[in-house]
Amino acid sequence: MGPNATFSLRVGMIAVALWLVARMGVAAEEKSPEFLSETYYGDARHQGANFSELRMMGMAASGDALYLSALERAATNNNQALGVKYALPPATSPVWAFRWPNDQNIQGHYSLPGAAVTAEGVYFVGQGRSSTVNRYGVWGTTSTLVKYALNGPTGPAIGGSQWIARPVFFPAYNGNEGLLDLIAVQEGSATVLYAVGQAEAAEDNVTAVLAKFDLNGTPLWSKALGEIGPHRISHALHIVALGGHLYVAGTVNPNTLSDWSNWRAHLKPVLWKVDPAGNVLWTKTDSRSVWSRWNGAVAGTGEFLYLATTLLPTTGGSADVLVLKYDTHGTVVWSKVWGTTAEDVARDITAAGTRLYVVGETRGWVGGGERDVFLTELDATTGEVVSAQYRGGKFDERACRVLVAGGDLYVLGDSYSHTNFANLDIMLLRYALNRPPPLLTVAIDIKPGSEENPINPAAKGTIPV
Repeated sequence: MGPNATFSLRVGMIAVALWLVARMGVAAEEKSPEFLSETYYGDARHQGANFSELRMMGMAASGDALYLSALERAATNNNQALGVKYALPPATSPVWAFRWPNDQNIQGHYSLPGAAVTAEGVYFVGQGRSSTVNRYGVWGTTSTLVKYALNGPTGPAIGGSQWIARPVFFPAYNGNEGLLDLIAVQEGSATVLYAVGQAEAAEDNVTAVLAKFDLNGTPLWSKALGEIGPHRISHALHIVALGGHLYVAGTVNPNTLSDWSNWRAHLKPVLWKVDPAGNVLWTKTDSRSVWSRWNGAVAGTGEFLYLATTLLPTTGGSADVLVLKYDTHGTVVWSKVWGTTAEDVARDITAAGTRLYVVGETRGWVGGGERDVFLTELDATTGEVVSAQYRGGKFDERACRVLVAGGDLYVLGDSYSHTNFANLDIMLLRYALNRPPPLLTVAIDIKPGSEENPINPAAKGTIPV
């Protein structure tokens, strides 16, 4: 028997399993992501992220489907939210799509950049125009939680939703509020939702917030993660659950911000650890300045957390990606910075096995347009870059979200190249992860000679190996 053949027996027949190994005499190695397909969704309007530093797209997965959210440019040049469901693996056309609030004449901006799915439905968080004028004398924004049925926009509420909840964090101040990310977590016999974002709590203030909801949209508690007061800024951008606790990635200025003309230089990447009752257990702030207040994501696996963000470039340099590995006590295990010779902006991070996958956009790949998608694979143990892939066309492509579903890696973003710059479309990229080599199974007679060998009849029930 050769070293690369494995035999297993079963009653009545012998199943001969020949496992094809990548190299002779050694076990199959982990493979870098292999590109499989690209799927686009759009029409004559813009659909995708937006045009500022904040990328308003969301993605969640169930066992057999992906749920995506993005912005759509309305006729009034304002934005409404767009939701799309694809079966796994994605076909050319989605299962269904919705617009929220489904009004091409809307005033104000509506978005649903956070998504989570349960057996009860698919949930989105974001912001919409408030029903009253805010303290500045204009229509403000309010935090929004929306539920849709798994079979699409069939509900009685706006945009075909089942219901809409509008939690208010600081009603006395009457400022702008909004949510950016959402997860569903099983706690005992109940499934609950956690959402993060930011809200204005005082003059010249933006405060990171975290809220817990039941599946009916009822608030169970809310928490200000940042400091409340003038000239204080913090944003909660991304959330993950690990080991019965919550970890929130964001940005914060550790000190009172008096120089508003140079606010970027004061903002730092931050990671909060919170228990299910809303108690902040620790806060870890890195000393380096971030490229944008809207930039930060976190992934968790095993006993570790991985924070991805983008550093503010130093004089003569360009923005680079920063990834930090923390243990659950908040101790930094390693810190890695990498990038091209031009601007590299991390948007999301996920973990799968011993690998981390960071996605974002780069200006440093000569093969594409002004901005192109990057997908970087890291060793979770050491933080070293294992592989880097780029994807782009004549015009811009940008990656916003990444997750693993159905054994594959999915990257959500948007593309101008798909329409030759006519308009922006949603772009969904699919990659294979570490697929094992094919298994060839043949059946032979357990009693040689009693039945004909279908592979080699002259062998009388035997196959030489």
